[in-house]
Amino acid sequence: MTAAGPASGHREAGGSSMERVARLRRLMADEGMDAVVLTTPHNVLYATGYRSVLERWQLHEPLSAAVVPADPGKPVILSLPEANLALLMVQDEAGHPDRANEIRVFDMINFCEVMRSEDPAAAASTIGRESMALYGERVRGKCEPDVLASARAALGDHGLADARIGFDDLRVMQRLTDTGMRFGGVDALELLIRSRLVKTESELDAFRRVGRVGDRALAAAAEALRPGVTWNEVQYAVADAMVRMDATPVDEGAMLFGGTFRGAFLPELFRTRHDRPLEQGKS
Repeated sequence: MTAAGPASGHREAGGSSMERVARLRRLMADEGMDAVVLTTPHNVLYATGYRSVLERWQLHEPLSAAVVPADPGKPVILSLPEANLALLMVQDEAGHPDRANEIRVFDMINFCEVMRSEDPAAAASTIGRESMALYGERVRGKCEPDVLASARAALGDHGLADARIGFDDLRVMQRLTDTGMRFGGVDALELLIRSRLVKTESELDAFRRVGRVGDRALAAAAEALRPGVTWNEVQYAVADAMVRMDATPVDEGAMLFGGTFRGAFLPELFRTRHDRPLEQGKS
C-alpha cells in the first residue's frame, strides 16, 4: 500500500473510532455504493474526526469534505483548506487524531495565499516545520481551487469517477455532475443516519461525560435563580459554567427557552425577552 493508503504511518485513532468507518463501509456494500462523498460538518467529523472553527460560520457552501470508498484497500480521504492543515497536528497533540489516510487541500478566499507568503520578520516555527513534514507524508495532489474540485480530483485519482457514489448533500452531487463527471449519484443521507444510530463505546462515554456537564449546568442555573436577577442573567451564568467545563454553550433559545407574552410567563419551546427581575413566588 502507498503512504496515503490505509497503512499510512500517522498515529491512528482508537479502534472504536475506526469502527465507524468499518460500519459505514458495510452499509455502503449493502446498498451497492462504491464510495460516499460527505460535506456536511457532522458527517465529515463522523468519518474523519476533523472539525474546525470554520464550520461554526454556518455558511451554505461546504468547507471540507470526506471521501470514503467502500473498498477497505482504498484510503479514507479528507479535503480541507490548506490553511487548516496544521490543525490536524494540533488535534493529534490534544489526543484527537484524525482518521483520514490521505489529505487533499484546496484554497479558500485568500487564506492559503496568505499562509504561503513568507514573513521575513517571523522566526521559523515548530508547527511550520511539522506542517511541511505532514504535507509530504499525507497530502496528495495539488492545491485545488475549491472543495468540490478537491473531491473531484480525489474520486478520479482513485478510480471512482464512474462509480456509484452516495452523497449526503445532493447539491454537491449536482455540482459535480455539472462538471461532466459520469458517476451514478445517489442520496446517502439515510445511510449515514443508520450508521450513526449505532454508538461506539467511546461515543457512549462521551454521552456520559456530557450528561455530567448537563447536570452541573442545571445546578448553575438553579443557583443563579434568585429574586432580583433577570432571565438573561441566569442564561449568562449557565453559559459561564459551561465554558468553564470546556463545553460550548448552545444558543439562547435552546439554553433557556420560554419568556413572556402580554405580561405572562410561558415555558414554551421558544424564547422571548424577559428582562424583568425575577420575583419571589412568581413564575
